[in-house]
Amino acid sequence: MLKEERQQFILKRLSEEERVTSLELSKELNVSDDTIRRDLKVLADEGLIQKVHGGAIPKPSAPISYLERLNFEEHKKTALAKKLLPIINPGMVLLIDGGTTNLIAVKQFPTNISLTVATNSIPVAAELSAYPNIDIIMLGGNVLKSSQATVGLEAVQALDMVYADLCLMGTCSFHSEIGLTSTNKDESLLKSKMVKSSKKVLLMATNDKLETASNFRVCDTDQIDYLIHEDDASQEILENFKSRGIEIIN
Repeated sequence: MLKEERQQFILKRLSEEERVTSLELSKELNVSDDTIRRDLKVLADEGLIQKVHGGAIPKPSAPISYLERLNFEEHKKTALAKKLLPIINPGMVLLIDGGTTNLIAVKQFPTNISLTVATNSIPVAAELSAYPNIDIIMLGGNVLKSSQATVGLEAVQALDMVYADLCLMGTCSFHSEIGLTSTNKDESLLKSKMVKSSKKVLLMATNDKLETASNFRVCDTDQIDYLIHEDDASQEILENFKSRGIEIIN
């Protein structure tokens, strides 16, 4: 089998499964483990997969503009957001990360609810400014235009005064072994600080975000407390997260 054929085989396997191992691939393709490692390196260098110890996992698709992400599969994000509502209680202090699912979530909040919200998301702050009983703390810093959110030292330092009841964390990639990761270094640093500045951390994730990994680590899997998922999410994948101590919210 030619090198290009092997690599296409690997990509096909990853489109069907959440992980491949070098050992399995070398047996299936009847080539050495070193050959498979070289194939995986080539695919990883081209940005097509994410290498992990002993094999590879899928890499999330390239980010698109904020508006495109907001409109993409909006019905799925709305369904996730509705599952969040029973968890939000009046009087809570929330830390809300950027991300289109979080914006859709706050649109579901009752208009008269009393909350304190600290956020780095410009659209979330703008949306909540119409809520008379929500106090908003806007985290300053540099604006990451692709996320419509602030990042950088000022935003990180602003979190020194916050210890939220619950953090609604934006989800780029969440893997049961690798943890929560992001595509942007500055964004990952702020997300990591958000985790440390909250009693509990919650993720809302569509199926395409689960068992994938990006390049910059946010936190370990067991630092996430709650996961809200789609109704048709793989039970095997959900069990992977449940075994790490995460409460799965149906």
